[in-house]
Order: sequence, then structure tokens, then C-alpha cells
Amino acid sequence: MFQSSKLPLVTRSILYATVGVHLYVVLFLLNSGSAGWMSFYERFGLIPSAFLEGAFWQPLTSIFLHGVQGPMLLMHITFNMIGVVSIGVFLERAIGSLRFAFLYLVSGIAGGLAVVLMTPDLSQPTVGASGALSGLIGAL
Repeated sequence: MFQSSKLPLVTRSILYATVGVHLYVVLFLLNSGSAGWMSFYERFGLIPSAFLEGAFWQPLTSIFLHGVQGPMLLMHITFNMIGVVSIGVFLERAIGSLRFAFLYLVSGIAGGLAVVLMTPDLSQPTVGASGALSGLIGAL
């Protein structure tokens, strides 16, 4: 579908990092039982109450995690990465790699902070690149 050698550097790096983290979770942590992957998601997913108590890395790290249960196993990451690659190829070439990386990360972090501010359930974990992808769409 995509020829990775033709993808710009940051777009390719985001794709590889996100898919790599997902494969790690699915292949190693899910097979180790619920305690392993749940602990990983509690640490690196965005949990608003944990963020408010000092887990300030979570809006960034949660961008690279995606749903791993039920139909979300592949659907969540697949649609996010199709969007990132489809838009990223054009946008990274248009604005440059450094600006594209900044836009992606800041948009993802801003999306996470919006969750912290807006969610009624501070214990509900959030994962995914939808905030980052929304920022890319907005930049078009």
C-alpha cells in the first residue's frame, strides 16, 4: 500500500514508532497477562487523574499507544496511521520535516490536554494519535 522508502523521514519515523510500540504491546505484553499490558497503559496512556498528580509525560506517550482489545486491536491504529501517512507525505514535504514533527507532537499533546480539561471521568484512560492527526488535518 505504502512504499516506506518514499515516505518523508518524520512521517516514516512516526509510522515505525507507533507500529513498533503497538507490536510490542500485542506480541509481548498481551501474552504476559493483563497485569503486564495494563501496567504499561497506566504508565504511558493518558489518565487525567495521573496527569494532574504529576505524570506530565502522558499526553506525549499516549500518542504512540492504541487500543488493543476487541475490534479496536487493529482498527484504531490502522485508521490513525493511514491518516498520518496520507496527510504526512504531502504536509511534511510542504512545511519541512522539523515543522511537521513539531506540529504532530504539539497537536497530539494539545489533544491530550483537551481530554484532561474536558473529560467528566478523570480515571478514564485515553490513547491514540487522533489529536495529532486532527492537528495535521487542521494545518491543511
